[in-house]
Amino acid sequence: FEDMDDGVLGSTGADAYYYVNDNGYLPRRIYPVALAEKLFGRNLNGISPDIHVSMNTDINWYLGTDGDPGTQHDFLSILLHEIAHGLGFTGGLLVDDNGNGWNNFSGITVFDHFVETVSGQPLSDSQIFSQGSQALGDELQSPPIYFRSPLALRELSEVPKLYIPDEWNSGSSMYHLDEVYNSKNSGRDALMTFSSGPGQVIHDPGPITALMFYDMGWIHT
Repeated sequence: FEDMDDGVLGSTGADAYYYVNDNGYLPRRIYPVALAEKLFGRNLNGISPDIHVSMNTDINWYLGTDGDPGTQHDFLSILLHEIAHGLGFTGGLLVDDNGNGWNNFSGITVFDHFVETVSGQPLSDSQIFSQGSQALGDELQSPPIYFRSPLALRELSEVPKLYIPDEWNSGSSMYHLDEVYNSKNSGRDALMTFSSGPGQVIHDPGPITALMFYDMGWIHT
């Protein structure tokens, strides 16, 4: 728990990232430590926690687990959201103050591997979207952008849509599902949308997020 900016419920970071040369069907990609350990089958970072989660002390939290927070923010819902980021729902793409797009890693994260434009161009393809380019910055601020999930396409006939506002926001852009999922299918896939209000309860990742994780290597290897 710590003091955080107004409106921020929590934030999360992986303790470390590792290259995995072959997870069974993907090429060499960068993985957060929790998923890398799963793929390697061993501990990689000693006694350090795999995921660092910070929660805002100034929020009126409901700490029960019965799903009845009333007008409070449901702590368990937000904690599950943050843990999902630590398990792999994150990547390295960003836009700087000049509107140029960058990859914050020296390689491609497993999440970013699946990210594509509406026309099917991978944002990780440096031949199309070079480091520090206006072209990449423009795409990262031009919805729609999709997570091209083979499993979601097969099982749900849907390609997950990511949250891309017209102006880059480092706390919400790209690494959340689009706000449409707050209402679509009765909100079953709302856990990984970027916003959550008082009284909102989501204790299940939903099928879209689950299938995205399977694609990244939690199941489908």
